[in-house]
Amino acid sequence: MKAFHFITQDLRAKDDLMLGISTPWRIGETRTYKPFCYDFGDGDTLWQRGYESSPTLWEAFLNCDGPLACLVDVSEPVHSEIDGHGERNFSLTRKLIALRDLSTDLRHFAVSCAEDAIYRASPDHAKDREVRNILQSVRLQFANGASSSRYENIFHAGMDLAFRHRGLRGCALCVAAAAGYPEAQDAALLVLEMAVDLTRIAELDERAERGFHRTSFNQKFASSFQ
Repeated sequence: MKAFHFITQDLRAKDDLMLGISTPWRIGETRTYKPFCYDFGDGDTLWQRGYESSPTLWEAFLNCDGPLACLVDVSEPVHSEIDGHGERNFSLTRKLIALRDLSTDLRHFAVSCAEDAIYRASPDHAKDREVRNILQSVRLQFANGASSSRYENIFHAGMDLAFRHRGLRGCALCVAAAAGYPEAQDAALLVLEMAVDLTRIAELDERAERGFHRTSFNQKFASSFQ
């Protein structure tokens, strides 16, 4: 069955690394998983039941470990989990059919979602000079092909500024700063998380906000594997 998941820029997958396998994936490759249980010795155990995937690209993104989106063919799941990050299935075999590097689009998505969320929560704060400066800095760094360290500077400076304020303004600054997180996929995820916090502070509908996120993602990435 067709499914989706994300892997890191070096083509390595978290579920393989947990087995000590660091070999990069190749398109067309099929692998078989050996489930394991790790006992931490304090009564807690970690079960890894198979290769992870999700039925939609959106759900895979919510559980992503990197910017490379993968279309895969997996065997019938031996275990499934559903939580606030959607559905995750675990299968014993997985074949990589195609992959797309979404790092560029995920950075755009992060900035766009930050702007939209701040405007929905407070149009006045969307016009705030410092909020706009942070988002403009992220855009400029992106346009100039900035390194991770440049994004990190924007992120930390924005967060330092945000922590000097309270209420809606402080949270709006956090959302803007999140768009500058060094890794594009983590920036997008952090923006979505903080946008929900902003919605809560503004006493708006959190479910509706999450719906905006899902719709925006699907509209932007619907053609990724067409």
